[in-house]
Amino acid sequence: MTFTAGQKVTAAQLNALETKYAQANKTTNQSMTTTIADLVGCSITITTFVASVVVKITGSMDIENTGIADIGIFQAWAPSTLGGASAALTGDLNVQRTGRDGSSREWVHTLGAAGSYTIKLRGYKIGAANTVQVLATHSRLIVEGAGFTV
Repeated sequence: MTFTAGQKVTAAQLNALETKYAQANKTTNQSMTTTIADLVGCSITITTFVASVVVKITGSMDIENTGIADIGIFQAWAPSTLGGASAALTGDLNVQRTGRDGSSREWVHTLGAAGSYTIKLRGYKIGAANTVQVLATHSRLIVEGAGFTV
């Protein structure tokens, strides 16, 4: 944001300059199915002060897979416009391995007009031979950027 000489600065403009962080921790272990579902507890609603706020979204998941036949697919979902439908952001986190491991992915997303937006993590699996589970222990959603409040 740029200010010009003699410009009256509003509280919203000043608030838009402060970097904010919001974190939501997974609240329960969750087995993935072949139908996409919200990751319980990994949802954050923010309110932007100005239009075109850019946020960095980080999904960090503690995943346990009983075999490599199934692939866990995880996505960040957010609307682009105020009041618009939530949609998957470009780029998935894909996990195909046996055992327990931490995996993470980052997305950068621009929100529309000033207002309230819900950002969340969702997941599903491809295949039916193994169990793919997201554990609550180290799984979380983090949203960071300037120009919003939680």
